[in-house]
Amino acid sequence: MPGKPLETSNIDPTSMCISWKPSTSSGSSDISSYIIERRDALKAHWIPVKKVSSNQYSLLIPELTEGSSYCFRVCAVNEDDLQSEWLESDTPALCRNPYDVPSPPKNLIVNEIIGQTVRIQWDPPENDGGKPIRAYIIERRDALRTTWLKEARCKTTTYEIESLPLGAQHIIRVTAENEEGLSATCEIDKPIQIDAKDSKKFLSNFF
Repeated sequence: MPGKPLETSNIDPTSMCISWKPSTSSGSSDISSYIIERRDALKAHWIPVKKVSSNQYSLLIPELTEGSSYCFRVCAVNEDDLQSEWLESDTPALCRNPYDVPSPPKNLIVNEIIGQTVRIQWDPPENDGGKPIRAYIIERRDALRTTWLKEARCKTTTYEIESLPLGAQHIIRVTAENEEGLSATCEIDKPIQIDAKDSKKFLSNFF
């Protein structure tokens, strides 16, 4: 029998690689090849995949279906054409995209308000989903409304939102983006409000 364990790696939506150890016993003659079979985890029928040489201990298996789980098995064949017992994978392997959207940005705060300009700051996501963060999306809305307005798309973890309307309460949120898509959002703890007197103070600095 091929050596344990039978492992899977390099999984993507339509293929994965399996690997095993060399057989430790060949019987009456040398090992000549290995036979690989697969089956859908929800079915009982095994499907032949390939027969490989005795010095090959891994195989990339293509043409799989995304979202399906597969079981694999391998047996050794010696020069007398006798087969060993099958070595089977311990658990089914799910064929899926190995990458994901990021986790949300963290610790979004307002660290400065000058007039109608608000400076916000946040920390990057704990998990980038396996792909680099390529941008952050900044949005705001009136606390009394449900529609979000896109303010900007930036690559840094700080941003200044300018010309916020006076008198209203504003909610701000940030989303991280990678090649796979958008994270969940991170919102400020409570709405902020820009008062007319604060705006006048800011403007007075310029006269």
